[in-house]
Amino acid sequence: MMSPPSVQSPGKSRTLPFRRWPRPAIALMPFILAFGVYLLIFLSMRTATPTGDEPHYLLYADAIAHGTFDLRGVYAHDVSRFFPAPTIQPHAYVYRTDGALRGQHPPGLPLLLAPIVRLGAGANKARMFMIVLSAWLAQELFGLLREATPARRTVLWSAWAVTALLLPLLIYSSQIYPDGPAALIIVATTRRLLRRRTTVFDGLIVVIGPALLPWLHPRFLAFAVGLTAWAVLRGFRVLAPLALGVSIMLLGGCFWYWYGSPDPRQAYAPSGGQHWSLAAFYQHSVGLIFSPDFGWLPFAPVQLVGVAGTGLLLRRYGPGVLAGLAVIGLYLVTLGTENATIGYSYPGRYAVAFVPLIALPLAFALTRRRYLWALFVPLAVLSLAISARGVRRWFDLYAAGQKTTIPIARSLAPLWPRTDMPAGQDFPHWPLATIWIAALTGTALAVSLPRRPGRRISSGDESATTASVSAGS
Repeated sequence: MMSPPSVQSPGKSRTLPFRRWPRPAIALMPFILAFGVYLLIFLSMRTATPTGDEPHYLLYADAIAHGTFDLRGVYAHDVSRFFPAPTIQPHAYVYRTDGALRGQHPPGLPLLLAPIVRLGAGANKARMFMIVLSAWLAQELFGLLREATPARRTVLWSAWAVTALLLPLLIYSSQIYPDGPAALIIVATTRRLLRRRTTVFDGLIVVIGPALLPWLHPRFLAFAVGLTAWAVLRGFRVLAPLALGVSIMLLGGCFWYWYGSPDPRQAYAPSGGQHWSLAAFYQHSVGLIFSPDFGWLPFAPVQLVGVAGTGLLLRRYGPGVLAGLAVIGLYLVTLGTENATIGYSYPGRYAVAFVPLIALPLAFALTRRRYLWALFVPLAVLSLAISARGVRRWFDLYAAGQKTTIPIARSLAPLWPRTDMPAGQDFPHWPLATIWIAALTGTALAVSLPRRPGRRISSGDESATTASVSAGS
């Protein structure tokens, strides 16, 4: 006897189709897809030669792999292993009377790279390791979207793809910088903190993850404190602050031993020091987000839809979202201690740490306000074109000259506030920046407003609709 087909109750929402798939079939799909794309892009770019700070991170890792934090040996003998020249200007100085050459950069990323460098890895294998970490970030981001948003399969994959597979995450997937690992820790910790129930493994990530962020770079301290405070509210009242406190004390002790002061800025004293300035704050806050030369949104305009959906996320999670925005704001303020001129890196480097989180309001926006698809699709196509052109001409993405040279981005540059600093003018482009900030804030508020209630469906209409769907099936 055949059993009658199951009929879904009209009052219940359908289970997402992909959640009924066999778990092994989808568990690693985001990782595999992201890894394949990142690897293909890396091979097509052919950027094995380290640039900017990359060779110095590798040399630092090489020294640690040989059991020392004194970089005199590696700068004297091992430069050609990672860089196509016998010598390079060291990012290291003698800070104390012991004569040791100490690295200017924080030790977190070199410690992470040291095991694979010890196994004989050069720049290529180090980049492969960074690609694996970037693919893991993409996997964690997919899990965060799946668990924290009401998005269906189309929305879920769309929000994930335009965040994980386009600029800036795409171009930084193989770069040897601490921002990608920091983003991985931030996303993985956020995912566990949003769960109602946590496992022992989740607890380890929540406790240890934020404590590791200052080792990657002191500028990530804002995220470390914010995530730890959140962990305390979630019940980790002792372990989370204890782990962060011990981590900061150990790092401060290392800085005191290496540089003569626990202040991390002391590491940059021989090269001019780091002092907070309005010019640097403007560059690394307004410029980091809006600059058409080295900013985030001009090279990923589709993520404007995510910014517009921030209000919806605020309605869903309340004060927690405000706290998260405050942490990002504090992070931008601390960037005012960086050099006022942008270094030799791709657009949006300092934004990589928080850019993955934009996928959350993006998924909410596309789910709750379907009319935003009319904006999302053309902006996604534009972002894809910019990313494709940028990958093809990656050498034109470097911000050292502070002028956009990617053709598509150059055409759109007049729409964005510039952040170059003419002599005697600290803030020459604040008016356009203010317009952009006000417009995005107003859009986020407008999108978050409750929709007008539509015509209520009577029980007879609802039954007829259900019957017609069943008959069509």
